[in-house]
Amino acid sequence: MFIFFAFIAILPVGLMAQNHIGNWKMSVSDEYGNKTLLEMNISEDGIYTIDFGADGIIETRGKYLVNNG
Repeated sequence: MFIFFAFIAILPVGLMAQNHIGNWKMSVSDEYGNKTLLEMNISEDGIYTIDFGADGIIETRGKYLVNNG
């Protein structure tokens, strides 16, 4: 039981240490269970792009802001 509570206490510190910057590849499922590949690029300069289908065509791009407060 002690190990469980220690893990829960340390978990937020580990999540804060993760870096969102980089290229991310994943698959998402629609309501019918069909999977679509997705590639997301998150850059340090506050720009992100999303390629649905991983076909090299950027369908979505935008800017983001990380609030550490």
